[in-house]
Formats: sequence, C-alpha cells, structure tokens
Amino acid sequence: MDYYAYFELAVRYLLDPKGHNKSIADLKAFYNDLGRGVNVQVAFEAHFDLNMNDFQEQYWTLMENYLD
Repeated sequence: MDYYAYFELAVRYLLDPKGHNKSIADLKAFYNDLGRGVNVQVAFEAHFDLNMNDFQEQYWTLMENYLD
C-alpha cells in the first residue's frame, strides 16, 4: 500500500487536539531523529506515544472517528 496518500491526514490527526494532540515540536523531533538515522518505528513511538503497528492497524477506524 502506498502510504503517501494518507500521510497528510495522519499528521493532521497526530497534531490536532481532537486527534492525538501532539505538538509541532514532537513532529520536528520525529523528523530530526529520522535525519539522524533512527528507525522510523522507534522514532514514531518515542515522539507520538503510539505503537506504530497498532496505529497502522487501527488507522481507518481512527480516521473515521477523527473526521466525524
């Protein structure tokens, strides 16, 4: 599956107070870790306090509830 089509919505969800309520600083720290070569899953879980596999498995349900 090509995740790029869903990336913007996922970021909106992660940052929105109605979603996961993380900050732009969390997003920046995530990207900084990626730039330093940290594994995507490790960086995601560290900065968004979500298990990446669970997030992926629950993505459609989370987005449906978020967009209601």
